[in-house]
Amino acid sequence: HEGATSERLLLELPNLEMLLVDPFELADSTYFESHSLYHNPTAAQETSERFWQRMKTFRARTVVVWQRSPGAASWVADGLLDLIFLDASHSYEAVTTDLKAWLPKVARFGILAGHDYSLLWPGVCKAVHEFADSHRIPLMLGPDGLWWFRV
Repeated sequence: HEGATSERLLLELPNLEMLLVDPFELADSTYFESHSLYHNPTAAQETSERFWQRMKTFRARTVVVWQRSPGAASWVADGLLDLIFLDASHSYEAVTTDLKAWLPKVARFGILAGHDYSLLWPGVCKAVHEFADSHRIPLMLGPDGLWWFRV
């Protein structure tokens, strides 16, 4: 949410180009009711300022979309992205919506991945398992709550 992972990836991989999605301070009130990182627009604005400080060096290799995840997916061509990493709202409904919205955007043999697969986020686990089952693709799990599919 503050761009630390993105900054590290961009530093380590000089050919990497990223599409980053977050509503930050442009989110509506329902977002703040359910999002644990931003409790109000002021907190989101402060986070977005820290994010921009990290990303300013990489402006030529990053595009930031200031929308909620499903809305941002509608702007992306199908089959365009090699890796999509979801770490947005963690409710079952939101993760299910994100998976459906972003799956078509993954290139052939690309990876659809995410974060917070843990007992703390049962909605993430349920949505990810249902997705794997319904698409008959193996679910891979990694450290720190990482999950991914090769599609």
